[in-house]
Parts: sequence; C-alpha cells; structure tokens
Amino acid sequence: MNCQIPINKKTPGKPDPAEEGKNPFRLDSKDPKASYREFIMGEARYAALTKQIPEVADERFTRAENETNEKIDCYKKPNNP
Repeated sequence: MNCQIPINKKTPGKPDPAEEGKNPFRLDSKDPKASYREFIMGEARYAALTKQIPEVADERFTRAENETNEKIDCYKKPNNP
C-alpha cells in the first residue's frame, strides 16, 4: 500500500493559485524578533569564531546578515519569483 500523496496532485476542492494567475508562494511566517547576529551568537560554533578570529568572523557575520535580510525582503515582495 502506498501512503504517500504525489506532489503533482492538487488537494480536492482547493483551487490552484497558479491556475488563477496568482503566485503559489505564500509567506506566512512572522518577522524575526531578534537580529541575525543575536540568533547566531546563541550557537557555540559561531560564538567561538568571534574569539578565535574576530576580524574574519565579524566580516562574515555582517555579510551573512545582509544576504539574509535581502532574501527575506525578496520573499515579502508580492510578485516574488
């Protein structure tokens, strides 16, 4: 017996947004409460980097935070790709 539902089958009674000309992606998560840096500093591996190689860690964390914010902004756009 196969208990898995194939991905390409749509749910009965539920309209397909793509067929209606709408974007099928819907972002339903809340905005983060803490900054990216506060979040990753809760991880021991990232906190250790700031002690071992602080100048490199700071540059990489800033870059990662900027990239993450850009992605979030892109997802929030009404007609995101």
